[in-house]
Amino acid sequence: MTLTNAIKKAEKITGAKATVKGQQRYFEYKGFVLSFAQNGRYDEATNFYTRRKGQEDDLMTDYFAGTFHDNLTQAINFINKLNNN
Repeated sequence: MTLTNAIKKAEKITGAKATVKGQQRYFEYKGFVLSFAQNGRYDEATNFYTRRKGQEDDLMTDYFAGTFHDNLTQAINFINKLNNN
């Protein structure tokens, strides 16, 4: 998926503008933080990642608070499924 399309889709579904830090894009949605990155210089989105808001990764202990996904649709469906339970 192109980065441009991923941003548009995420903004439409979450109703929020992206927070940009380097090549990462962050969105808050239903108590989660959804993020993805630009793949180098290409207009391609990669590394789709979700975690609960307020939880942080700890790289010193190899603790990852979230889950990686193959694409944006899987990440959004993951959040929606957890909020319906």
